[in-house]
Amino acid sequence: MKRMIASLVVAVTALVATPNLSHAQWMGADPDYEPTWDKVMRTGKLMVGCVPNPPFASVDPSSSEWKGLHVKMASDLAEQMGVEWECVNTTWGNAALAIQTGKVDVVMTLSATPARAKAITFAGPVYQQSYMMVYGQNVEPKQTWTEYDNPDLRVAIVTGTSNEQLADSLMPNATKVKLAPNSSPSLAVTSGRADAYLSSLFTGMIALGKNPNIGGLSIPEPAATTLAYAGMRNEPDRRFTDFVGWWAEWNRNNGTIENWFRDALVNDFGVPSDMMPDDFKM
Repeated sequence: MKRMIASLVVAVTALVATPNLSHAQWMGADPDYEPTWDKVMRTGKLMVGCVPNPPFASVDPSSSEWKGLHVKMASDLAEQMGVEWECVNTTWGNAALAIQTGKVDVVMTLSATPARAKAITFAGPVYQQSYMMVYGQNVEPKQTWTEYDNPDLRVAIVTGTSNEQLADSLMPNATKVKLAPNSSPSLAVTSGRADAYLSSLFTGMIALGKNPNIGGLSIPEPAATTLAYAGMRNEPDRRFTDFVGWWAEWNRNNGTIENWFRDALVNDFGVPSDMMPDDFKM
C-alpha cells in the first residue's frame, strides 16, 4: 500500500510539474504532437484559410494582395497574438480537410455543420448571417420559402457546401442543379441553367451589384439565419481554441466584426452604401 501511494504521489507531482503537457503526449499516443498555439508562437506565423468568395476574401488583381473580411479578421487576430499571418487559398468544401492536414491553423468563418464537427472543432460564434434567394430575370420573386419549395423551380447548388444542406432543409422539393466546387451559381442563373440560388445576404448584394443580368434578390419569410464560427484543429490543448473564442466574442460584442463586414462590402467590393440594410446587424 505504501508503494502504491508513493507511486501515485510521484505521478501526480510529475503531472503538476508539466501543466502544458498535452493529453496525447502524456498518454504516449503521439510523441510528435505540437499544440497549435506552440507551433504558431514558434514559427511566428498564423496560417489562415482564405476562401476566394467576396466579401470573405479575394485577390486584388492590381496588387496580387488578399482583401476582404477574412483578411481584416486574420490581421487583427494575428496582431493580438503578436505574430505575422498568411492567407492560404482554400474552399468552403475543402476547409475542414485543410485544417485537419495542418495546411491552415484556422478558417475564420464556417458553418458548424455536423459533418465538419466530426473532423474539426469550432470557436465563436463569430457572427450571424441571413440568407436570401438570388433569382433570374424571368423569375417571379417569392415571398416565402414554401413558395420556393417547388419542383418547377431549378435551384443552383454548389456541392459540398453548407448552403447545399441549408437549401435541402428550406426547399427539399425544389429541383437542385448541382454545381462542382468553386463553380458560380450566379453564372448558372444568368445563363439560364438555373432559376435561382440560395445566397447569404452579403454575397447576394455583391452579385447583384456586379451582374446586371441578375433579376433581383428576395428575402423570403420566415427569416433564415445561421451562425458562423472559426474552425480549427480538434486537439487536447485548448489554448488556441479558447483564445480565438474570446477574441470572436470581444469583437462581436463591441461591433467590430459588423464594421469589418460593412467595410469589406462597401470599400473592398463596391457595394453601394445605400444597398446596406438600415438594420444591418451581425
